[in-house]
Amino acid sequence: MERQKRGPELHLTELQKADARGLALLQELMDVLQRRDLAVSDRERYRMAAEDVEPIFQVLHELLETCEASAAQLHSAARAAAADGPADAEIWELFRVADRAEDDVQLKRQLVESLSHASNVEQVMAVQDMVNEIDCDGNGTMDFSEFLTMQARKMRDTDCEEHGCGDHTESAHQRGQQRATGSSPLQSFDTS
Repeated sequence: MERQKRGPELHLTELQKADARGLALLQELMDVLQRRDLAVSDRERYRMAAEDVEPIFQVLHELLETCEASAAQLHSAARAAAADGPADAEIWELFRVADRAEDDVQLKRQLVESLSHASNVEQVMAVQDMVNEIDCDGNGTMDFSEFLTMQARKMRDTDCEEHGCGDHTESAHQRGQQRATGSSPLQSFDTS
């Protein structure tokens, strides 16, 4: 019986270690989300979501898998102990602990899934904000001319950062608007 007891204790120890690591990761996630919300630029928020938030969720999901496996092994150990002889108080306690561990894992999974869903909703909203910023005609989508406008703006911004630009540079947005409406910069001159 002592040998059977060490197996469950090992699984309980694994669950406790995973719990401690999971709590530390949740605290780290909250800190990252708080820093992300304080970020000045959208670009920085998107970078943090991709580089900081997503890896934490990945590790949390891996920890959940470890916890589920340990909880299942606790149940197996309880069933094996019950099969060896009459169910005494110690075996019933093992079943109770195994049930509690499985319930705990389900609650943790729901928490992580809720946080992940909330983070994904924020990312979808961020992408929609980017589309709205580029959407010149206000139809809620980015068509080809708007895509070209965005690319021209990025190229101009990159060139300005590298070489410096004056105020005489026409904005890519204005050029894109002129292309989208079929007008040209020359039409604005009065030839009379």
